[in-house]
Amino acid sequence: MNHGGFDAVIGNPPYGAWFQAVEDAYFNQHYKVFSGVKDVYICFIERGLDLLRKNGRLSFIVPSAWIGGPGYAKLRSILLHYQIETLILLPFDVFPKAYVDTIIFVMSNKTSNPNHLIQTYTFGKREKLTHIELKETQYKGVKQRDLQLTEDHKFVLDPESINLLLRLKATCPQILKDVVEMKRGVLFDKSLLTKKPISDQSHRYFEGDVYRYKINVIAKQWIEFSDKMRERPRDIFWFEGGRILLRRLVNRRQRLMAALTEETFITNKNLYTVRIPDNNIDIRVLLGVLNSNLISFLYINQVTQAVKDDFPQVTIKDILSLPFPSATVITENTARMVKLVEQMLLLHKQLTKAKTPDEKTRFQRQIDTTDHQIDQLVYELYGLTEKEIQIIEDVEVK
Repeated sequence: MNHGGFDAVIGNPPYGAWFQAVEDAYFNQHYKVFSGVKDVYICFIERGLDLLRKNGRLSFIVPSAWIGGPGYAKLRSILLHYQIETLILLPFDVFPKAYVDTIIFVMSNKTSNPNHLIQTYTFGKREKLTHIELKETQYKGVKQRDLQLTEDHKFVLDPESINLLLRLKATCPQILKDVVEMKRGVLFDKSLLTKKPISDQSHRYFEGDVYRYKINVIAKQWIEFSDKMRERPRDIFWFEGGRILLRRLVNRRQRLMAALTEETFITNKNLYTVRIPDNNIDIRVLLGVLNSNLISFLYINQVTQAVKDDFPQVTIKDILSLPFPSATVITENTARMVKLVEQMLLLHKQLTKAKTPDEKTRFQRQIDTTDHQIDQLVYELYGLTEKEIQIIEDVEVK
């Protein structure tokens, strides 16, 4: 260290440890990155950079959550002051005994020039690796300066995706946060559930399923909406009246799942309630947008938690940061979207009641056709070009 530091620092730092208060205080005092999500591996990254001499290189294999997770914005901001050389997103089970999604990165202790391209590669999530031997032509090139422009400096590894994200960020006049409100459900001890209402604060508790445009209501037990709950919104109106329920989990095809309901029941933390506070947008328009191919694409490509193997989740902050078309564009196309969404809702009901294989096949084909029409309309709302549409349509779940 007396001679300026190391030429290289490499390793597989620890992660997932729990801290006592004294340790937490120590890390807070000594590491700038120790905020938001507090995991020790981010301290190792900061310390590794401190150990490098000028032009030295740091390479770790660590959990991938930091490249897009909402709690790692501080770390990403600091790393962008260095030159990022390589980002390789790995398959699910690289470590047989550690169930964690991982990434390999290489960065240099020097300031990135404006035109520097980060070499990126994303393995299919189900690929089996014995070694990594990538040719230079297999890498994609992402401009490091573009990462400065993404929401919270999220690291997007595909150049076409980041170009689309930045274009929509620049051209869409608002984000979802400007037009909707979201709350997650309640958290309570299951011993509070009852077989029947015990007070005027008792409401049915939802234990069913939510899919795209479809809700399976199971609510045979009751729960009091009161301070007995560990966590809850302030008002009961989040669980009554016309609203959208958005699942916290992404499905296997990496799609968001939202459905419409008007029934009164209380939902848990695995479901988010989405409401339009000013009623200036038809809720069916919002449902079509949330379930669209485009919105799932935008979300998946900038939030690493959405493609985790163990719990591919949706976060409120990231959903609300997504771009949304202008009020004028929405108004001009409301009737078209409402007609398609109503058709989709009816087809799902008919599919549920279908008895023969032929009936089920017929309704499923009509659902697929209507789904495609909604996607095309959403592309139109966002002003996508044919080339941009092709980027989204060409994505395959690996």
